[in-house]
Amino acid sequence: MTELAELWGRAWDMLEAGLSQRDAPARLPVLATAGLGGGAEARMVVLRGADRAARRLEVHTDAASGKAAELARDPAATLLVWDPDAMLQLRLRVQVTLLPGDPRRWEAVPELSRAAYGGQPPPGVPLEHPGDWTAAPVISRHLALVCDLRVLEVLHLGRDLHRRARFSAGDSWLGGWVAP
Repeated sequence: MTELAELWGRAWDMLEAGLSQRDAPARLPVLATAGLGGGAEARMVVLRGADRAARRLEVHTDAASGKAAELARDPAATLLVWDPDAMLQLRLRVQVTLLPGDPRRWEAVPELSRAAYGGQPPPGVPLEHPGDWTAAPVISRHLALVCDLRVLEVLHLGRDLHRRARFSAGDSWLGGWVAP
């Protein structure tokens, strides 16, 4: 794995596999945001879209969640994917657009997964018992996070040599090697 173009292609192959393979490493990336109380927040999300040509990814959340409020205040975020078999890490710095209640996206969410979008009380509210939360799926609480890629860093932990590349948005996508 020495060519930049090969590394770029491998990263996107990995992301696209996360859409169709339930056990793919990119299926559950970590989403990191700037927390409302200072510091950083990180949580796993389900990858719902990966468009190589548009350089765009998509994840979903409950509109009443903390991450929705964090991204409304500061739309810069990072997605992180780790593939232990390939020893490959993807760090994707993105700019997020919030798209609430889109019927086309809502219909694409599997029926069982819709329970995550709506529910009482809303995410983060303390409960006395786990059973005090009730699923109540509703499209108005479904929020698509459309993530436009700004920087992609790929780190390969090789046996003899670690390699790291950074691809940045501009007039065209430029990639270059950086120290691991």
